[in-house]
Amino acid sequence: MLLWITAAGVLGSLARYWTSRAAARIAPSEFPYGTLAINWTGSFLTGLLAGAAALSLPRPVSLVLLSGFLGAYTTFSTFTYESAALLRSGERGQAVWNLVLHVGGGAALALLGMAIA
Repeated sequence: MLLWITAAGVLGSLARYWTSRAAARIAPSEFPYGTLAINWTGSFLTGLLAGAAALSLPRPVSLVLLSGFLGAYTTFSTFTYESAALLRSGERGQAVWNLVLHVGGGAALALLGMAIA
């Protein structure tokens, strides 16, 4: 089981890197759109998988996908660091917007994923 979680974690971290790079190319900005895209898609997929696991997804599969892949894909530490960096640079409005988008949007997308599952 640990080998599967590790492999999924490697794939999740690579997907995180590629998603962040793609977002930076699509929307070059000081605002951390890459982290937002990662955490929004991760929140939605977490809700979707958690809902599916509650219905019929076998526990080992949900552990590999949720803890392995999505655990490595999403990033709370980067989100909090970027929010603090925006505050420190005097970008209070962007910092607050970043917090609202991550927390509010992430929760809404997790609920949407659960509803779809």
